[in-house]
Amino acid sequence: MGGITLLAIILIAFTIYSITKKNSLSSENRMKHFRILKEMGLLAMVFGLFSMCISFTGMFSAIEQAGDISLSLLAGGMKVMMIPVIYGFIVFLVSRVILIGFTFIDGKN
Repeated sequence: MGGITLLAIILIAFTIYSITKKNSLSSENRMKHFRILKEMGLLAMVFGLFSMCISFTGMFSAIEQAGDISLSLLAGGMKVMMIPVIYGFIVFLVSRVILIGFTFIDGKN
């Protein structure tokens, strides 16, 4: 989750920078900022899914070594494995909401 947290912090910092420089940015630079926001949100979501794939690999290796395990243990591991995915989706949704807000504000001017 460290990578997704870093992306969330960069996303917030980039949003604050875009808000403070909104009037001085040209239309082309504003579109570039919109694309960067989209890509950062998408990267957070993909990073969460990639983290889940790595967790699946570790989980299957542990199951293979342990042999027979209980379903409650498996369910607990899968619950923990989904945390980075949910966090990545949250960062993705936040980036989309920010992008919708910027588009709305930009359309009013």
